[in-house]
Amino acid sequence: MLFESTSLSPQGRLEAIERLFEELVRREGSAPPEPGHVPLAVLETYGAWETPLRHRLEAALAGATDRRLRCRLRALERTLNALPAELMAALAAGPSDNWPSFYRALMLLHVQVSNTLPDIDPEEYAAELRRTVELAAAVSEHSPVRISAAGLFTLLLMQVELERQHPSRPPKRKRRRRH
Repeated sequence: MLFESTSLSPQGRLEAIERLFEELVRREGSAPPEPGHVPLAVLETYGAWETPLRHRLEAALAGATDRRLRCRLRALERTLNALPAELMAALAAGPSDNWPSFYRALMLLHVQVSNTLPDIDPEEYAAELRRTVELAAAVSEHSPVRISAAGLFTLLLMQVELERQHPSRPPKRKRRRRH
């Protein structure tokens, strides 16, 4: 055994990183909430975040005459309506589950709001960002997954390992046709 050399496969590296990540982010002593239960602090934070956004969306829908803009506003509304289910799933998800889906949906919603409802003053935008961060923090505080600097570093290691195993391909250039 002393002179046996075994090499670690790329999949073995990824599995080791995933095990370490699960150890680091598991919140000890906290059980996931009952299905359908959302802590009061999360509900209050969600309400404070959603209410101004919903008002802006309704005002934009009422004043929109362009068909394309109305379609984008309806897509934004669908994303906003789907967020509570993502929030509840994140509150019940463990480290090996898809717990980041809520945070991805929240970021997607932020991008959609920025692209669809751009008419906002800087102070209002800063307040909106603060409410979004507070919502993410409230969900994180009450979920079974605790993210620390070590957990975040391990998550980034997983991302690097996955990128190394499955490198992104450069986009293909379209050929021009001669007429």
